[in-house]
Amino acid sequence: MKLNILQRTAVFLGLKKRSAYSDAILSGTFLTGSNESGEVVSVLGGTRINTVFNCINNLSQDVAKLPLNIRQNTKSGRVIVKNTPVYNLIHSRPNDYTTAYNFWYGIVFETFSQGNGYAVIKRNAKYQPEELIPIKSEDVDPVLIDGTLYYEYKGVMIHNSDMLHFKMYSFDGVKGISPIIHNASTIGLRLKQDKYKARILGTKPPGILTFDQQLSADQIKENREAWNRMTQGDGLGGTPVLSGGAKYQGFMVNATDGQIVEVSQMSDEHIAGIFRMPPAFIQNYRNATFSNAEQQDIVYLKYTITPILQMMEQEMNNKLFPEANKMASEPLYVNFNIKGFLRGDMKTQMEFYKFLRDHGIASANTILEMEDLPKLEGEQGDMIVIQGAMIPLDQLKDFYAGKSAAPNNLDNKQRAIGYELIKEGDKLPQNKK
Repeated sequence: MKLNILQRTAVFLGLKKRSAYSDAILSGTFLTGSNESGEVVSVLGGTRINTVFNCINNLSQDVAKLPLNIRQNTKSGRVIVKNTPVYNLIHSRPNDYTTAYNFWYGIVFETFSQGNGYAVIKRNAKYQPEELIPIKSEDVDPVLIDGTLYYEYKGVMIHNSDMLHFKMYSFDGVKGISPIIHNASTIGLRLKQDKYKARILGTKPPGILTFDQQLSADQIKENREAWNRMTQGDGLGGTPVLSGGAKYQGFMVNATDGQIVEVSQMSDEHIAGIFRMPPAFIQNYRNATFSNAEQQDIVYLKYTITPILQMMEQEMNNKLFPEANKMASEPLYVNFNIKGFLRGDMKTQMEFYKFLRDHGIASANTILEMEDLPKLEGEQGDMIVIQGAMIPLDQLKDFYAGKSAAPNNLDNKQRAIGYELIKEGDKLPQNKK
């Protein structure tokens, strides 16, 4: 939606209320951040830290791989609706040049690195969504005009109903904040540690050479060249031969005294906490065991992935469907399928399906659908049964009524014979002494 020149001029002159974050974004405050570590932290620099990248990459991949469907709660149960323009956009191909996986991967990566993930909703003449176009978050600025939210993108004002905006951290609900910049002190500390380790391993740590004698210019040059050859690049680890009684005085604490490994591990745990990432998911297996691996999966799903999915589902439900859908008796809604996260080993999965089947909770076709297998033909596949005689639920009453009314003469006769045998004890076989 474009605004006229007067409205746009009013926005740029400050006559209309701009987002609380606009000035900070334009000035770069939220693109980089200084902190107590002394390192200038940027989003790009932060994502180059392996732990930060692992966290954001894991979140992006795990969300992107989940099937995304359009569902509807009907009188006959919850069904997947495919005959809607939205289904193909979110499930298969959002636009002509992006697959659904790559699209959602990029959206989540932008959300957790830049703080905001944007996609323009391109609509047809009937105002139905026909394309989802991802755009860079640094090119977008939210603007409030008379209480209505617009997104300024390259000189064009886009109404909020035509923009998917995903964010996790926000103070005003309008603009998201990058978790990297918001936690600049933690990220800056890790950047400093990486520089320290690189200097220890890649070259001789900073220091000075002192000499007992006064050196000539030629001696200084020869000593410098010999030192550089043996302390940098391929010559690292060699032994330079210096003249003049040289002594080295380092300016940097060595790796052992600085406990660099322990400090780096602590920084990794702090970064994982920012993204609510279990340590094992960033290849930190110090405290991981076989018995708690499944519990970490459950914690990751409940407290890390589920909030992200809910945020994304609500944004899509609000903007991808017409207003009439919200008031419908059986509205359509977007839903991520998280069954993939819940799958355990084969034995556990079989026990789970057996429980559903034996207790009349699920039919054979329901279980086959969970495994993406073809359904059984005929009514038998949809029949609900329970363990025992595997009798259909609607026939249980008749079955037990008929069983109680059946003649029981044979049982009574058997009981009578048994009673006579016990009564006439002398006819029973006697134990030999």
